[in-house]
Amino acid sequence: QITSEKQVPYRATNAGEVLSAMEQKNVKFSMIVLDACRNNPIEGSGRGKIKGLASIDAPAGSLVMYATKAGDVAADGTGKNSPFTTAFLQHITTPGLDVNLLPSKVTQTVQKLTNGTQTPGSYVQLTQSFAFVPELTTAELEQIKKEQQGKLSELQQKMLEEQIQKQK
Repeated sequence: QITSEKQVPYRATNAGEVLSAMEQKNVKFSMIVLDACRNNPIEGSGRGKIKGLASIDAPAGSLVMYATKAGDVAADGTGKNSPFTTAFLQHITTPGLDVNLLPSKVTQTVQKLTNGTQTPGSYVQLTQSFAFVPELTTAELEQIKKEQQGKLSELQQKMLEEQIQKQK
């Protein structure tokens, strides 16, 4: 946690520098996710009357997602995670979800979780499709079902054996 302006250079990370380093290494896909309230907790400091984090000029092939749009403040939420992190974690594990659709899915869920009071912001410069979790083929799904059925049968057999042992 940063409590004074003097701590910023030591505790904060410049997201623009991170993106620039990835661009120099020819990374084809880069993503920065910022779950920050976008308020300035250090009274009397910052960039004047501008609320929130500075915008990022991201290079081609990148996606930057913010918990809330510029000029707004994000909710912390009442659970373990903020509404933004809750939505992000929910959708990033969706099989076959193209990363190009991730911001809109997260936005829909955050708006639902906050009754429309919070809208995430994003900066999308993606040049390709990508899914964090590939969609399974029908054959792969059938194989998983067979494996799970086999495990269930083994478990049922062990439980039956344990019951017989207890009765002896």
